[in-house]
Amino acid sequence: MHFFKRFAYFEITILMHFFVSIYASLDACYDTLRIRSEPETCIQSTDCYDANAECIYSLAESHHICCKPRPNAIFPECPDGRKILIMGKYMPVLCSLENSIENEMCPQGYECLPSVTTFTRNNEQSYNVCCTTI
Repeated sequence: MHFFKRFAYFEITILMHFFVSIYASLDACYDTLRIRSEPETCIQSTDCYDANAECIYSLAESHHICCKPRPNAIFPECPDGRKILIMGKYMPVLCSLENSIENEMCPQGYECLPSVTTFTRNNEQSYNVCCTTI
């Protein structure tokens, strides 16, 4: 019985280290296009001191925080002057060209296209964005 308690403790310890490392790798504002802004917490975007910031729920922080566009960040753009799908004030919706169930897909009225800019992104993020269909 003592062996099983020790083994269970070992498994729980390993799992906790795994989840802590995932948690630590999360950026508070989710991506490289945004950075943390004041105040520390918010309820709505008008609570944020910077007019360009918006109040979002951060999984890394486990509460709402203010995030604003990163200075000098290059944002994605759709080809041919199409409009990009934006969440909130300025967050572009990234997608996968495969358009399978497992991958991120664009909603109806939008299609997944390569950005015409080499925008600021994480290594694992796609260069594709949701753009209006023609």
